[in-house]
Amino acid sequence: MLFIYPADSFFGGSPCAALSGRLRCRCKINMDALAFIARLIVSHSLYPVGVTLWLGLLGSFLWKRNPRSRMGPFMISLGLLVLLVFSLPITGWLLLWGLESEAGSYAGPEQIKAKGIKAIVVLSGARRTGSRPVTDRLSSSSAFRTMEGVRLWRQNPSAHLYLSGGALMKKNSVARGMADLARFMGVPDDALVLETESWNTEEQAELLVSKLGKEPFFLVTSACHMPRAITLFRGKGLNPVSCPTDFSTVDLDFGIERFVPGAKGLIMSQEALHEYMGLAWLWLKGFWAEESPEAPGK
Repeated sequence: MLFIYPADSFFGGSPCAALSGRLRCRCKINMDALAFIARLIVSHSLYPVGVTLWLGLLGSFLWKRNPRSRMGPFMISLGLLVLLVFSLPITGWLLLWGLESEAGSYAGPEQIKAKGIKAIVVLSGARRTGSRPVTDRLSSSSAFRTMEGVRLWRQNPSAHLYLSGGALMKKNSVARGMADLARFMGVPDDALVLETESWNTEEQAELLVSKLGKEPFFLVTSACHMPRAITLFRGKGLNPVSCPTDFSTVDLDFGIERFVPGAKGLIMSQEALHEYMGLAWLWLKGFWAEESPEAPGK
């Protein structure tokens, strides 16, 4: 096969530039993946289980080094106390309530129609692996967010439904799983717009800037995630309108089960701490938004 290149191709022309571009792109993807994994490891080490393990290891080391010292048993006991407190459902509830109270409330039909919105953006959660039917491919948060996006679209069928969320493997992107569920619920293909490259909320905001511009749009995500999502999207110059879903703190029941430690309480605490750490990181980076989310339900 004969390839014909311009005269300057091998002196900075298109083949060399294309090869260089591909190498830079591959390096960028690898660096992004490494950064993503590093953030994942650091954040998990700061969750209650991670803190308990670190304190336990430190306490064991100190105890073995000096059995007469009280510092070793104290560190181990402190780690167990951290695990106990954050395993209480009431702890997780209170932590999540601090986030969800800032998100607004469910969008009603009147507010939806009054806004005249032409775009509904749904942020992804996670996607399950393996061969599954369309109704079981998404995590609970992704499924709730998709269903809320479809509900808003049915109230405003002239709008486009943007589904945002990638994955380390593009063929397994969360956005495609969300699109499958949306189609199953009756949303036509011409109403769907997929964003399948992002790995986190900040990248979702960056990749949607060119598509959304300055026009207002409904932003759908879990209520506890909404404060951070609103901060990031407004920080990129976008104009989101908060439409939260997947609430965990709609009602507070002071039953005895709220004060019994368990896995559910630990998961709630970890979910809230993830968002608080994300907000703290944004504050350190100088992206803090001064305004509270504009919610149709407020």
